[in-house]
Amino acid sequence: MIARWRQSTENFKGSVILLVALMAFAAMTVLIKVAGKRLPLVEILIVRQLVMQAMLFPLARTSLAQMLRTPHPFLQVFRGLLQLGAMTASFAAVIHLSLAQAMTISFSYAIFVTLGAGLFLKESIDRERWIATVVGLLGVAVMLRPNGDSSIGWSIVAVFGAIFAAASALSLRYRPDARRTDTVLTYQALVLVSALIVPTALSWVAPTPLEWLVLLSVGLTGTMGQWMLTVAYQRGEAAALAPLDFVRLLLTTLCGFLFFSETPDPPVLVGASIIFGAMIYTFRANARQRKRAAPQVEKLSTT
Repeated sequence: MIARWRQSTENFKGSVILLVALMAFAAMTVLIKVAGKRLPLVEILIVRQLVMQAMLFPLARTSLAQMLRTPHPFLQVFRGLLQLGAMTASFAAVIHLSLAQAMTISFSYAIFVTLGAGLFLKESIDRERWIATVVGLLGVAVMLRPNGDSSIGWSIVAVFGAIFAAASALSLRYRPDARRTDTVLTYQALVLVSALIVPTALSWVAPTPLEWLVLLSVGLTGTMGQWMLTVAYQRGEAAALAPLDFVRLLLTTLCGFLFFSETPDPPVLVGASIIFGAMIYTFRANARQRKRAAPQVEKLSTT
């Protein structure tokens, strides 16, 4: 198993790591929905970020000065601002829309990543990845049903969250020498805490013991998801990994069934099947890339 993992392509490794991140994010989404019933959004955001940073220090095994050392500090700050926009918009959508609506709208992220990877990063986007992206969006469209209670304003906020998230993911591949995981997350923490400390102080609501547990769990699952997401996009190409984000909708639907007794109706099941098919197709495409690359590696090794 270990040998096969080492022989796998970077895109395949990134795909597996990304799936772990998506499971953590699904759990975090449910917890945010629970916490947002009474607590202000900025309070949820800043507690999540403080927990993340507290966990980062022992994981990084390095000093704060080393974490802050980067050849591109302005890029790190800019990425922190993108993350601030992404989290604020997406968390607000989760709180004010249904989980299915918020998650469905967020999947426009995959299109923005694929387009950005081709336009700005000049990554090669082959037919297989375009097919996986389009098929995944088709599954999302099948799952999205008209709802008279939906808010167009919060839906637009969710779209902006997807745009910011896509830009943040693309920025991880823009400068290979400025994407150390501990450095990326430390600058993100500095930007978010600096921006949110005053609004949080002005709107603070004392959490109950149970709400503190929920907030800490939001930070724990968010840290795990963010770390694994960063590692995944460092390993694999953005356009190769983006279609797999559709799995998050499947996981969120499952959480709705388990924790909120939401029974998926036929359109949800059909859409879920399409999305699952797109995920499998992406895995197979990423794995086949290893076979195509193998002869080139052998040829280079003989020269």
